[in-house]
Amino acid sequence: MSIYRGKMNWYQYAVNEAFTVILPCGERLNDPINLCWQWTKDSRGNLKVNILSETTITSVTQTGVPGEVKFSCVCNNYYTFEITSKQYGAQLSIFMRNTKGDTSSEMVLQKFYPSQPRTYLGKLNWYGYAANELFIVVLPARLGEDLPVTAHWQWTKNNKGELKVNHDVNDKQRHEDKNNKDPNTFYFGDGYYAFNCTADDKNKILTATMKNPSGDSAGPITLQLQSNLGYMQ
Repeated sequence: MSIYRGKMNWYQYAVNEAFTVILPCGERLNDPINLCWQWTKDSRGNLKVNILSETTITSVTQTGVPGEVKFSCVCNNYYTFEITSKQYGAQLSIFMRNTKGDTSSEMVLQKFYPSQPRTYLGKLNWYGYAANELFIVVLPARLGEDLPVTAHWQWTKNNKGELKVNHDVNDKQRHEDKNNKDPNTFYFGDGYYAFNCTADDKNKILTATMKNPSGDSAGPITLQLQSNLGYMQ
């Protein structure tokens, strides 16, 4: 499984939004592919609407360039994503187009390590810095001390005043009490922000509370397991 992260731009509907592509199996014909983003404003005027496109690879073409392969997929019979995997899978170059022939600028996504098979989606709100932003937490099929966890979101505006800056966290699941035998309760962080998490008994819902060293907190954040990724346990 591979996770790629970058930015989406699609006219006024997606302006510098965080863009995540998940390849659960690979880059072969009919392999599943999942694309996650949020609309800045959708066609109905709704703000920050999460999108998870669950589809398959519909064409594969060898480019003749070492380490490159082209493939495509279709979202809701309307958007086509023309994708080139470059540098032996380290990077994706993506062009998005609709049925009218409108085409995006190139969107470059970088492979993010490590990638794991259980993906949860929700919304993050952190004071004025993250307002209703797409929030992704990725966990392995099994929970437990020192097993990996990654989290992905964008700052609406970071502390430098920069807009829509991607933020990625790569950590391990931890317990404040090492004698804690409940793997469904754990925390992780990036060295500054910490997330205290609890998964339900069926691991379908993950709740998280975000904290900083000053004791400020936000949450609980409710994230839903995306079982369509093919790793439902």
